[in-house]
Amino acid sequence: MKFKGKKVLVTGATGQLGSQFCTAFANEGAIIYVSDLDLKKCSLLIDKLPNHDFHKPLYLDVESPDSV
Repeated sequence: MKFKGKKVLVTGATGQLGSQFCTAFANEGAIIYVSDLDLKKCSLLIDKLPNHDFHKPLYLDVESPDSV
């Protein structure tokens, strides 16, 4: 487990690539900040990930300076 205990921020996490990145990092033991515009979708994705109790949903709009 290369990422065990490491924290990873995935932007666009509920999209096709983002969700695959989340799954890959979770399988390697990472704690993931699952970020996107829709917190409900983030939470639904987290429920599908291994060790889902450790991951956190995060609202993030990368196009908005106030959000970042």
